[in-house]
Amino acid sequence: MQTSTIVLQIVGPLFIMAGAGLLVNRGYYEKLANSISKSVLALLAIGMLAASVGLLIINTGQGWTNQQEIVTSLLGWAMFLKGLFILVVPQSMINLSKSFLKHDSALMLDGALALILGSYITYLGYFM
Repeated sequence: MQTSTIVLQIVGPLFIMAGAGLLVNRGYYEKLANSISKSVLALLAIGMLAASVGLLIINTGQGWTNQQEIVTSLLGWAMFLKGLFILVVPQSMINLSKSFLKHDSALMLDGALALILGSYITYLGYFM
């Protein structure tokens, strides 16, 4: 089994769960985001984790020859860049999160997009 397939089989269901959670229990995710934004250590840990996982995906599954590899590579780069953004400009990430949390429609859209993207990624991982 290719590395890209394994990554898609893990990340896809996680996106589905996060999207469903956000749609069903917005209050919990709002509290979670507010709590994280107040913790320097949590932001550091999340930034390091996102950057590390992104680099791991990039270095083990980088490829541009088929749909699975392309999506896996894009996920790796997105995770790495998110981690980089959190580590280099954490206050900007906090401000972005706070402005995002002010709008219920933005949270609903994020949850819906996570469900759609997660479904697509899961499909690629298990059925292609």
